[in-house]
Amino acid sequence: MMSDIKEILKDLNNSLKEEEIQVKIGFSDYLERLAERPRYLLRDIFQLVHDMVLFYVPPGVDEFPDDPESVNYM
Repeated sequence: MMSDIKEILKDLNNSLKEEEIQVKIGFSDYLERLAERPRYLLRDIFQLVHDMVLFYVPPGVDEFPDDPESVNYM
């Protein structure tokens, strides 16, 4: 199971690298962008993981909507 998780994370990392083109900018340009949008550039790891999960994990589907014993766990 742990190897499955590692493989999934490796595939996710590779696909992100393929999609993302990173342009290098100078430090003064970074400071200008930081002054314009600080909340966008200064994110903590919890916000990044939250955004990643919302972007890559589709919403769940209740497979048993008419089951009275269902706890609606998807």
